Amino acid sequence: MIGIRLADSTFFSICSDGPEKKRVVLSPANKDQKKAKIDLFRYNAPDDRDGYHIGSLFLDPIGYDDAGDSEIELFIDTDGKRIRAVATDLRGGGKDELVTELPGIVPAAGQVSIQKEEAPEPAPVAVKGIRSLQIMMALLLLMMAFVTGMLIYSMISAPCVRDLPGFAEVPEPAPAPEPTPVPAPKPEPVQASKPDPVPAPEPKPTPAPAPAQEYIRYTVKYGDTLWSLATTFCKDPYMYKRIAAENNLESPDKLISGTTLIIPINRH
Repeated sequence: MIGIRLADSTFFSICSDGPEKKRVVLSPANKDQKKAKIDLFRYNAPDDRDGYHIGSLFLDPIGYDDAGDSEIELFIDTDGKRIRAVATDLRGGGKDELVTELPGIVPAAGQVSIQKEEAPEPAPVAVKGIRSLQIMMALLLLMMAFVTGMLIYSMISAPCVRDLPGFAEVPEPAPAPEPTPVPAPKPEPVQASKPDPVPAPEPKPTPAPAPAQEYIRYTVKYGDTLWSLATTFCKDPYMYKRIAAENNLESPDKLISGTTLIIPINRH
């Protein structure tokens, strides 16, 4: 625990040793004192007389109000390893701060701290010899497997030749004599046959000459087009190209009234 020592030498607990923040308001023991000293301790119990002194905070002078009262605010912040303490005079405005490491607790009289000795860890067993033996056994097994494989391969690849009892060796047959060539008979002369006369082809009829192209002369009127003229005179509107070619028209879409056109009236 963390606290302050009072005037009667007893401890007043403020907060625990662990991470904690605490704020208390204190009053001076005597109303006519001019300064204050706050001693911080870390201890085991309130009746402990041998707490560990952490540090002291000083306020000089102390302020009082009209009624003669004075108040001192004490703020403590600890994380279990360090401690920060701030004392503030609420009447006079004085302030003091203490930041330090949190000390250990001194054991009380008659108490002995006994540290338990930990048993030593067992020494590791040497396995060097076992590992060497395992490596030798593995190499021996590999060599045996290699020799066995070579023997099996030689037995399979070697030719198997055995003499079978009761069977005589059969000699190879003698080659057959080559046959005497027989002369081929001479072919008798064959009298050539005369081919049958082929009739002369009939003359193809001469096609009749195509009729001559007929034209008419036409004077263009307002509203005439090559398309309408080809439809009227040639019975085929697509003959407008032929009419344009016969009259050397650069622009078939433009006809001038009063001009004369040559129009083919049959399609040749």
